Amino acid sequence: MKRSTFLWFFVVLLMFVMTACTSVGTSPTTSSNAEPNAIPAPSVATDSGMTDSADPAVAPPVPAAEEAAVSMVSEDAVASQVRGQGGGGGGGYYFGPGGPFVDTELTVTAALPDQAESNVYRLPNPYEGQINADLTIATAQKLGVEGPLYYEWYPGLPIDGADDTMQLTYHIFDGQERVMGFTSGEAYYENYTVTRDQYSLKPLPFAERARIAEQFALDHGLLDGSYEMISGWGHEVQFRSQLDNLMVTWPVLIIQVMPSGEVGTVNVRPYGTPEPMESAELRSAESALQYVRDHLAEGQLWYNIIPANQDYYAQPFPEGVKTHWERTPQPGQTSSFTSWLQIFRAADGSLPPRIMTDRNIVLSADTQTLNEIADATSGASGGNMRLTGVINGEPGSQTLELSAWEPVVGASDLYLNGTTRILDNQAWLELPGGFSVQLNDAPSDLPTDTAVGVYSSGIRTADDGCGAILDWIYVDLINQPYIEPQPVDDPYANITGVTIDNIALVYHYLYPGEMVPSTYEVFSSEPNGHLVPIWRFAGTTNKGDMVEFFVPALNSVEMPE
Repeated sequence: MKRSTFLWFFVVLLMFVMTACTSVGTSPTTSSNAEPNAIPAPSVATDSGMTDSADPAVAPPVPAAEEAAVSMVSEDAVASQVRGQGGGGGGGYYFGPGGPFVDTELTVTAALPDQAESNVYRLPNPYEGQINADLTIATAQKLGVEGPLYYEWYPGLPIDGADDTMQLTYHIFDGQERVMGFTSGEAYYENYTVTRDQYSLKPLPFAERARIAEQFALDHGLLDGSYEMISGWGHEVQFRSQLDNLMVTWPVLIIQVMPSGEVGTVNVRPYGTPEPMESAELRSAESALQYVRDHLAEGQLWYNIIPANQDYYAQPFPEGVKTHWERTPQPGQTSSFTSWLQIFRAADGSLPPRIMTDRNIVLSADTQTLNEIADATSGASGGNMRLTGVINGEPGSQTLELSAWEPVVGASDLYLNGTTRILDNQAWLELPGGFSVQLNDAPSDLPTDTAVGVYSSGIRTADDGCGAILDWIYVDLINQPYIEPQPVDDPYANITGVTIDNIALVYHYLYPGEMVPSTYEVFSSEPNGHLVPIWRFAGTTNKGDMVEFFVPALNSVEMPE
């Protein structure tokens, strides 16, 4: 549903509530006028929120690595590099005057390779691959994540997941950790406890991130063969494999090391088994470098920049200044809120559905109730449900022991601006025009008489039909306190010089139908991925930021003038 439709519905709802309150002359209350599905005796929840016991899916043995992992980056190299040798950052194409290198002098200190031929490889189509359940389980085993195998379920998808028109996503849950498997063959791990409060913080220096990420990857058997470590955006460390002794630009492993020094996410990204197509003639590195010189100021050129100053990723924020509040139910608290739901069904069909709220709280109830909720999501607005129950567990790994639930039909996912008011120890949001809505379970340190923006999963009326209750998710100050910005130079501005100190032939991954870098030319009409050779020119700007340029190496690819 469009946002304008939500706002229109919300205005109509407020008009109705105001009319009702005028007619009865009462004040808003905290009760609800709905008649939810009551659950007389919810059963005791396990850590996973499931009430029926069953043996987890039997995991196959983890395949042994065919070749010992060999790092292509020495300790001295990692320690001396600010951010590795490229990848990840920001950049792209520019097609005319106005690019970041208009007034840039190019200096080359690297030797020119003389390779004249290279292989071209065909890869499986990433859009048509089938999720490998064994690979998902094996990845989870390597990372120490234990639990049954689920797939994400949507209304209309058969209970057994057998539908060729919809792609499945596999999930394995273990407390605050999760491993996901995708159709492309990728697997993704996240530890919610580590990541949820650290994404916006200043990243660790690359040398420190690289050591932590490499040790984690080696300890968990995530690396096979030779590899190179490079910096990605923000907290990332990327691992690129080698083929024919050439680096492949596609990172087969991405690890995010958070500012605490803990690993927050792991992305395992195999690109499949390369199938040789041909050995092709290459344009020389010298002619490719001349193309960079000729098009540096005017384009058309593909480039990438990674800032050296970690403050560019996250401006320091003074301690003690609070501008953001998130709703976090506490253990033992009886809570009532609205949420959209994610539904997961056991891959082998032996377990009840696992249902999670938008705050990763797992619903705990008997199997019949969980199935009824899953079925009812198709008739709810955006899959939203009104849920009531007792919170168990610590934030990040909580369950809701359900006592009542009901589908939500109507406005949801609202963002409202207003002013906070406190009346009789109850927090309200006064909207423009003077009408107030109650902030359910508002934080105790929320300032009063303050302009805020509130994101809410839904709005509902009280028993008497007069009060509107807002099920808020987070609150932000509108007028944030002024903070003197730290002087961080824009890495894309005032680039007066670039020194190229590394020139190499590398393999570049192309999706089906993707254009060759720095051209408008689609490489192949085949429904496959490909690895094609390109020349990579890497170095630093006059401000110390990493920069790299890419030029197609295949002589058969026509370069733009």
